[in-house]
Amino acid sequence: MNKIKYFFTKFLILVIMFLILIISFKKSNNFKNFFVSNLLNKNISFYTLKNAYTKIFGTVLPFDSLKDTSLVFNEKIDYKGISKEDDFIILEVETNYIVPSITSGIVTFIGSNENCINCIIIEGDEVDITYSNVNSNIKLYDEIKAGTYIGEVIGNNLYLNFKKDNEEIDYKKYI
Repeated sequence: MNKIKYFFTKFLILVIMFLILIISFKKSNNFKNFFVSNLLNKNISFYTLKNAYTKIFGTVLPFDSLKDTSLVFNEKIDYKGISKEDDFIILEVETNYIVPSITSGIVTFIGSNENCINCIIIEGDEVDITYSNVNSNIKLYDEIKAGTYIGEVIGNNLYLNFKKDNEEIDYKKYI
């Protein structure tokens, strides 16, 4: 009974905060401009936001504590050779190599774009990592822990890109 009461209390607090935000938008153009310029026009880290929410309010659902989150797969990237092409480093790996996550974070993109094919972007506190040429079953906004299974490399080349605040950073710290 206490868990249900706690859940509804958290829900009520969130509804009140949401209503205050909506009223503030309607009443004050300064607040609206501040909100748009500081939150909507900047790159927000979903992983940082999720961690802050969890720290303040706890888990989203009252039964999250029942989940078994122990790692089944915990590896580092093992590669034979390394090269660089455009924005990506290319790791030569075994055919159908199982790719582990380098850092913890939230999956913010899955698919292909003009820069990469079969991409997965995992946004973390320290770095955003793009894994390309990977076949995977993970879903958008999944939380990924460092060392856990992401997918399999198509062929034998894994393409990686490391960015922080949309600026490329040195990969040597992470591999």
